[in-house]
Amino acid sequence: LMLYPGAADGTFGTPQQIGVGWDIFNSVFYFGNNCLIARFAAGGGNIVQYAVDKNGNFGASATIGFGWGIFSKIIPFKNLLLGIDAAGNMTMYPLDAGGNFDFGKIKNIGSGWGGFIHVIPYENSLLAVDTGGDMYQFPLSDDGVFGTKTKVEMEFPAERTKESWKKFHYNSYMRGGGKENAGMEIDNILFKNNGYEYVIYRAYHAEGNDYSAG
Repeated sequence: LMLYPGAADGTFGTPQQIGVGWDIFNSVFYFGNNCLIARFAAGGGNIVQYAVDKNGNFGASATIGFGWGIFSKIIPFKNLLLGIDAAGNMTMYPLDAGGNFDFGKIKNIGSGWGGFIHVIPYENSLLAVDTGGDMYQFPLSDDGVFGTKTKVEMEFPAERTKESWKKFHYNSYMRGGGKENAGMEIDNILFKNNGYEYVIYRAYHAEGNDYSAG
């Protein structure tokens, strides 16, 4: 098991090994800001929780669930584990930082999830990619209630015409003088889609000779 330190600009630092023998698991994910949860590939697919700090130092571990091999996917979402079974049904399992399930609140929250090859937690939503490569956003509340599904457009605008460029806004800023004057050059392209504002940027800072884009 390797730990790759992440920087604010999206780059990785030098990786370090923090564990061995993790090939006994077929699913490993981060949960609750200080834990790894892993599912055994063998047997019934029991799940184990490992306390781990930001430096990769492990604390206590405990088996927290049995029979999780029935799920084709397990998705960590806030204080929930979401399990998708072979029939495409999704069940939510409230889980606290100590690895304790709130059994009274376990419930089925959806069906038809078998048609997605990827399901990814993102802020207050799930992002799901179907077999055709289309992505959809499913808003999800903390108590397992879904909002309205929307398709995530990977191209903007969806229909291109000679007027499409009017949907974009551009601004830039430049300060010369090099490192001594904290010189910089920043370019932004902005557009709105489905109520969200997007910014595509390119930046250079003379201090540190730093380039970034996103």
